[in-house]
Amino acid sequence: MLRLCKAVRVDRPWGPALEIEISDEDGSLRNKIIFGCHSELPDYDRLRAKSTGELVDIVVERLSSGAYEETLRQARQSGLKFIFSFSSLT
Repeated sequence: MLRLCKAVRVDRPWGPALEIEISDEDGSLRNKIIFGCHSELPDYDRLRAKSTGELVDIVVERLSSGAYEETLRQARQSGLKFIFSFSSLT
């Protein structure tokens, strides 16, 4: 199944963040996710120094792995939006 993702960088006062929308091929929205960075989490300085493209690459790699499929399916059924840390992806 083809999925389309849109990533927008929307930094928070405490660090970089990406808002991700995952849609089906027909444009139907499946999930909204925020990936962020916070000074109290591991690898903050390293992640804060990354470009938007590098952060997108981290997210694409993780989402492509299928590691979040069940979590995202449950979120979709409940209408939830998840917030993940970039540090949990590296």
